[in-house]
Amino acid sequence: MSKYLSGLGIARQGQAIVDGLRDSVLGFSVNVPGTTPKDVMDMVLVTQYFDTMKEIGGALKSSAVFIPHGPGAFRDVASQIHDGLLQGFVQH
Repeated sequence: MSKYLSGLGIARQGQAIVDGLRDSVLGFSVNVPGTTPKDVMDMVLVTQYFDTMKEIGGALKSSAVFIPHGPGAFRDVASQIHDGLLQGFVQH
């Protein structure tokens, strides 16, 4: 029974977050002419990303590493590592 209630609480919390985001997106779209819900969600996601980076960066002994994922991401990461190594060799 306790696991059921815990799951129910998590589901309700998720629904409250979605409802809050929906209300925020609709309110922003109405009050700022020319914006779309996608514009608002992009702004929210970027804000959340920076908030997350701030929290991780401010934590003592943080050792988190973010690696992009998706089509072509490995190639991009490998290229960045390669370019960084080459710059290091050229400077020394």
